[in-house]
Amino acid sequence: MNKHAAPLPHPSEALARYDTPTICNAMEIVAPERRLIGYTTKPLVCPFPGLAADGGYARTVTTARC
Repeated sequence: MNKHAAPLPHPSEALARYDTPTICNAMEIVAPERRLIGYTTKPLVCPFPGLAADGGYARTVTTARC
């Protein structure tokens, strides 16, 4: 290991460098069985294109109807 190498960025910082379509395209290559699962099929238009990209964590759930 090179002791002068720059430290790796936190994963959220690394992901913030890319837009969502780029990440989705990469996931289709890495996991083709997930193609078209869980992604929107309608155009996504950013309402604030002047703002910087932001990344974070999300947790989602599916609930049963009562």
